[in-house]
Amino acid sequence: MDFRLSELKNNMVIQNNKNNLVANNLANANTTGFKKDIPFFELLKNKESSRMKMNSYRDYSQGALKDTGNPLDMAITGEGFFTIDTDGDTKYTRDGHFTVDSEGFLVTKEGYGVLGHSGLINVSIDGQKKSELNINSSGEIFADSNLIGKLLISRLPEDGKINKGRGNFFTYSGRNYPEIVDEPNIVQGKLEGSNINPVKEMVQLIELKRNFESAQRTIKALDRVLGDASSKLSRY
Repeated sequence: MDFRLSELKNNMVIQNNKNNLVANNLANANTTGFKKDIPFFELLKNKESSRMKMNSYRDYSQGALKDTGNPLDMAITGEGFFTIDTDGDTKYTRDGHFTVDSEGFLVTKEGYGVLGHSGLINVSIDGQKKSELNINSSGEIFADSNLIGKLLISRLPEDGKINKGRGNFFTYSGRNYPEIVDEPNIVQGKLEGSNINPVKEMVQLIELKRNFESAQRTIKALDRVLGDASSKLSRY
């Protein structure tokens, strides 16, 4: 009976962790370039017992493209990440909602510099900021027909560790360095939406709530049975 209670409690912990993961996915359904996390379960065994543990993996599938008409908005179709300089640290994102700062540099909405093949990208010519920018599919940036830089699109090796950081950034650590995507596919004037299906995530939340409540009722019933049994035994 104690083993059954322990198993049910462990199941409730797993359901709660899965609920938090699914809720986070749903909360980011409208976050540009967001990639959802998918839970999976592992059975951990030793000589005396076994228990389930939840883990997760990230789904990097393409999100739908949304027209913005903003020439500074960019989306990647296919593989790769925009490469960002965050105060000396390199991070990666699929969020191509960029702006130009007071010094003429292409930056994220947080103010971090967007990296090109030659470093930070300055879209001004002779100190004069240009509003007419054209970006071709390979990531080359033109101002008034002058080539001023090329976006650095990075491929993160699968054998490394990719973590989600603050905002919509990813960090990478591993034995192998990120590679340059030689032939990226960049679309100007569009943003990549999240790859979340809100309906599916909502259905999962409802199912998780029902499973959690069912486990709660079972634990309460077992507690009552054990309490009654203990009370009866104490009479003898």
